[in-house]
Amino acid sequence: MNLLHHPRLVQCLAAFQGPTELVMVMEYVAGGELFERIVDDDFEHTEPSSTQYMRQILEGLQYMHGQAVVHLDLKPENIVCVSPGSHWLKIIDFGLARKLAPDTPVKVLHGTPEFMAPEVVSFEPVGFATDMWSVGVICYILLSGESPFQGDNDMETLSNITAAQWEFEEEIFSDISQQAKDFISQLLQKDPRCRLSSPGALQHPWLQQPLPRSMKALPKERIKQFLTRRKWQVCGAGCAWGMVGGMKAPVNFSALFLFSRKQAKPCWPSTGSRCCPRARTGEHQRLRMRKVMVLNC
Repeated sequence: MNLLHHPRLVQCLAAFQGPTELVMVMEYVAGGELFERIVDDDFEHTEPSSTQYMRQILEGLQYMHGQAVVHLDLKPENIVCVSPGSHWLKIIDFGLARKLAPDTPVKVLHGTPEFMAPEVVSFEPVGFATDMWSVGVICYILLSGESPFQGDNDMETLSNITAAQWEFEEEIFSDISQQAKDFISQLLQKDPRCRLSSPGALQHPWLQQPLPRSMKALPKERIKQFLTRRKWQVCGAGCAWGMVGGMKAPVNFSALFLFSRKQAKPCWPSTGSRCCPRARTGEHQRLRMRKVMVLNC
């Protein structure tokens, strides 16, 4: 992460390696997840605003790919707003990111099933196009609230991805422009070579030509349902991890302060000073410590 410095990417400010802990100092991003912002009652969700979000995501990806880094876990939870009142976005969570070398194929078997590309499911080499598939899925959900490959379980979802069979349901996409549909179609291509690159996506007419501001607001109910389902999935995964919580890992992550969106809440690591004051967003405090990590939650 120390190689990635861009306004659309969360920054790692420092890192410390101990005998049993890896501690990171992360930029604090207080605005919360983009999709959570969209479903607020006082927020108007439109297709023109969606183009602004997609453009920012692609700007971050274009920079990453220029540094030969793939994210490999792009999903709505990893797209956050800089502050509660801001429309500026950042990509977070580089835990699965990899730096690619020209002559060294990289294969992975991890990620979030709903957003995995076909080559990941098939255990074939990944590349920059792998991230672009995830961008297509995010855009599809952003405009419709529906997930194009979601099945009744993970196995069915992965099977749908492998088949790469999806469609624009007329009832849901009736108010979405043809340019937006073309943008998604050029990303959700089974063959990675046929997908838009990040520079190519930024040059797509949907992101280049201004859309009429008179376009009506998009419904939010399906996005709310999507978020509810995702929260249940994350909760289930957390319970599964909790069942093996007694297992020892060679390296652990530690946090000195765990900030919620509303109030700072300290969370102490196994090592490090506990004599630290609280601080809210925008406030400054003098801290004395050996190690610190700021987590986004």
